[in-house]
Amino acid sequence: MVMIDGENYEFDRLKDENGKILYGLIDFLKEFELVETTHQRAKLKYKISFVGVITYKEYVIIVLPKFYSKLNIKLDISLEEIKKELVQTIRVLRAYSKSRESKAQDLEYLNIEESNNEIILADYILTDFIKNGLINIRNIKETKNINATVNWSKTVEKTAPIFSDNTPIYIDNISYHHKKNDVFIWIHKKALIYCHKKYSKILGYNINIKDDICNNIKLKDKEIENLLRKKMLLTYKEREKQLLKVLYMLWKNIQNKNISSRISLYGVRNFYNVWEKVCKHILSSEDSLKNNIEKPIWFTITPYAKCYAEKTLIPDVLRRYKSNLLILDAKYRNLEYGKVFNFIQKETYYKMLNNPGVEEVLKQIAYKLIFEKIKLDIGVEKIYNIFLYPKVFNDNNIFQIIGGVNLDFIWSLETEYVANVYVSAAKAMDMYINKERLSENSVNEFIETLKRFDVDYIIASRNK
Repeated sequence: MVMIDGENYEFDRLKDENGKILYGLIDFLKEFELVETTHQRAKLKYKISFVGVITYKEYVIIVLPKFYSKLNIKLDISLEEIKKELVQTIRVLRAYSKSRESKAQDLEYLNIEESNNEIILADYILTDFIKNGLINIRNIKETKNINATVNWSKTVEKTAPIFSDNTPIYIDNISYHHKKNDVFIWIHKKALIYCHKKYSKILGYNINIKDDICNNIKLKDKEIENLLRKKMLLTYKEREKQLLKVLYMLWKNIQNKNISSRISLYGVRNFYNVWEKVCKHILSSEDSLKNNIEKPIWFTITPYAKCYAEKTLIPDVLRRYKSNLLILDAKYRNLEYGKVFNFIQKETYYKMLNNPGVEEVLKQIAYKLIFEKIKLDIGVEKIYNIFLYPKVFNDNNIFQIIGGVNLDFIWSLETEYVANVYVSAAKAMDMYINKERLSENSVNEFIETLKRFDVDYIIASRNK
């Protein structure tokens, strides 16, 4: 099943193989505050606020970001048909979870400490295998007279020497013999095969795991659980300790028959935080410039006193290039100029859809007014005000300027507006995943495009 973040769906979208609606899943998502019900044209619908993967019993629900809403997403679409979009979404979520600037509330369904979340455990196990291979726990046994390093303290303590010319000679030398522990390799392989079969396509892994488990090892589930728990307490190697802990958590989760453990989530409820981080990264935001924004001053008259507020307005992205300053706000919205049908008046008209509210426009205007006062002090001559919207489009450019928004009662000049700019979601997320940033040349081309748009806007507004 494939869904889109923020879209409204009828309840029959989520059905089992017998055509019954999965009310249990919907109730769970309501409990986690990931779904809200709405009334639309006298029909009860639900809207999901989440991006990532949800597993419920044997069902897998993929929730893609809202900028994929124009894809032809059918109820029974296969994973292969959306593989590119799914893999990129999972990879950007994985990169965001490892970022120092990721917000704590967004890591609720990405954090390995969420022990009941099977997808996260599977992601860790598969990633660890790609990086480190199979677990390599070795048993250490005391043995006599083998070709290994002699443990002299144990040899002197436990064996009797023979003497030759008053010199002790030890015949039965005690050595430590290291041998691979096949039981833990067997447990690790079982977990890998389970995770690979269930989650590798969803999580975007293409790895080869041989299904050659040692059949001579027979352990009950409780025995495996106990072995993992005991070994966790005895090992001091960081990788082994963490992997054993995750294997233990996975094993307990698989054996838990409680229905509440059958739902797992991998993703975020607020993808706009991810989009903001992507924009900040690729544009190399200069966060130090935000220190120029003063906090509001509160005061009283009798007696006269004043104090500064704890917080102030903070733009998402600030970027200087030569004598230009870009003030950019990342907007996780499907902005478009489209048709709307009025059911009462029975007529169709055009309007801007999914646009930011007036308070967001006013905030952006305030940013520019602040920096206009100090622009010479920070080496800036021209300031550009921009909203950035993710979009799926086929173009060599990463940016597309589609228009703008202004408020005449504040700005009277023709060139004063906030530009609406589409950003290629695919290109931007790929750059974020690969830790790449826009080149100086790309930033320069973007500014040149903004300059040309200034001229086009003046001509269009004069000829309206």
